[in-house]
Amino acid sequence: MEHSLAIFHIGIAKNVLGFGTRLLVWFSGCPFNCVGCIEERLHDINFGKYISIENLYNIFEPYLNTIDGITFSGGEPLFQSNSFYELLLKLPSSLNKMLFSGYYVSELNSKQLLCYNMFDLAVMGRFEYNNRGNYLWRGSNNKHFFSPKNTY
Repeated sequence: MEHSLAIFHIGIAKNVLGFGTRLLVWFSGCPFNCVGCIEERLHDINFGKYISIENLYNIFEPYLNTIDGITFSGGEPLFQSNSFYELLLKLPSSLNKMLFSGYYVSELNSKQLLCYNMFDLAVMGRFEYNNRGNYLWRGSNNKHFFSPKNTY
């Protein structure tokens, strides 16, 4: 659906998927189907609920002045890059934004790169079951941290 995103869950947590108190958004839909994925149900884009960009922003707005940042995970947020970019444009540029993606930066198309470049911190790369472990904000040691906005 154009101008909407397939969303599995929205919540608030402290020091989960990023530092401080964060708004967490889990997308539905992922093209990678990584073996051992933490939430295989999210591979299916229809597992979540389609929410319009406007309604999503209205859900986020009451929290924007009370959180340390917002984290997008999945599923795969960049799988829905056209609508995702619309949402990112609505968010305050000063809001700390973190992305978890299975894409490698070299694989991103032009719209995905526009999204990626709006993040303070991005954890990129597919989950690799044979490289799994207890790593900060990563399920496997092949995933890498990037700071597209040079915040870090």
